[in-house]
Amino acid sequence: MKGCVFIFGFLSFVVAASAFPRLRGGLHLGINDVLDISITEESQSAAVRIGEYGKTTSVETLQQIPTQRPDPARGIPDSFKEIEVSLNIDLLRLIFGSGNGVDGAATSTATPVPYATGTSVHTTQPRPQPTGRTSLHARNPQTERVGICYSPYNTDSSCKSQDQVNSDINRLGEYSMIRSYGIDCDQVQKILRATEKTKKKIYMGIYNVEKLDEELKILINSAKSSWSRIKAVYIGNELVNSKQMAAGQVVNAVRTARSRLRQAGYSGPVGTVDTVNAIHENPELCRVSDHCAVNVHAFFDPNTSAADAGKFVKGQVSLVAAKFNGSKKVVVTETGWPSQGQPNGRAVPSEENQRVAVDSIKRAFSTHGNNDGDLVFLLSAFNDGWKTDNPSTFGVEKYWGIVD
Repeated sequence: MKGCVFIFGFLSFVVAASAFPRLRGGLHLGINDVLDISITEESQSAAVRIGEYGKTTSVETLQQIPTQRPDPARGIPDSFKEIEVSLNIDLLRLIFGSGNGVDGAATSTATPVPYATGTSVHTTQPRPQPTGRTSLHARNPQTERVGICYSPYNTDSSCKSQDQVNSDINRLGEYSMIRSYGIDCDQVQKILRATEKTKKKIYMGIYNVEKLDEELKILINSAKSSWSRIKAVYIGNELVNSKQMAAGQVVNAVRTARSRLRQAGYSGPVGTVDTVNAIHENPELCRVSDHCAVNVHAFFDPNTSAADAGKFVKGQVSLVAAKFNGSKKVVVTETGWPSQGQPNGRAVPSEENQRVAVDSIKRAFSTHGNNDGDLVFLLSAFNDGWKTDNPSTFGVEKYWGIVD
């Protein structure tokens, strides 16, 4: 659907859309993209027409005053053709911010499709989100399925103290999930302590698989009273892609770890993390895992700009899902965009491009469905000054921090 105009009273929305995801501040409608909106305020309500978009998930009539929270969105059959939503004008002001209108959002009529590495679907760069809005939800729906990666190291590679970890975690309030990589620096207990009073879900890791038995003992002893808070344990990170281990070795390590963790009382997912290419060439990495866990970095595709990062990542997820005929959930365990470094074709690192790319990724996954396979973790919480570069990393390794 290229566009539609629907008028209720004298307040009009112009929606050039194939979809309508959420109303800019908190109402998650679960479709794909608001593309163009203009508002006049002569009336006290408006109606919005929304076209069919495959598996739509959302929407009911709203008549709340600004301080009220919209009811949760309810499912809509695939055959649903059109929806009308009535909105109180004060609620519109709350959602969009004060002022006489709302700027148009990015324009795109393309439905997301799978595509191979090295190609991309390009759209107009998303506009900056307005500032000064009040959220309609205690938690931002855009980040409910977006987690963040965290490593407890100082710039000189020394371990952060418990107080430092507490401070870091407090700055990650909008993220409901945290992924860590190892057991050194007592990080399992430090992270669990720092998140004890929150509802954050923790995704743990064993980094040094060559010392699997020793590291499993530490993980189990540190986490055995908190298994309900740990939502996955990953054995290794890109071990096959980096040629540190053969796929068969990683498969055996996952099986060993799962057996040990089950004996210790952990019943959640266990698996390994690698790149899309490594999994495509070694599908046993996914088969042995309870779900596919992949690191997907749009920056390392020279044909993808920051504005296309979300579509690139979703496209790669589609490729992995198709490899297993949809039988495996796919979790993106790393993605993001660097704020400094050297350009890689159309992929240019900068603070502005990082903001654009991260917003693109958040929007792409905020409308992606409601099961555990639709999760994505941003790399990373903070700049990692302890990391080093090599000729293939464009000088960006230290500069993926989202919060700082």
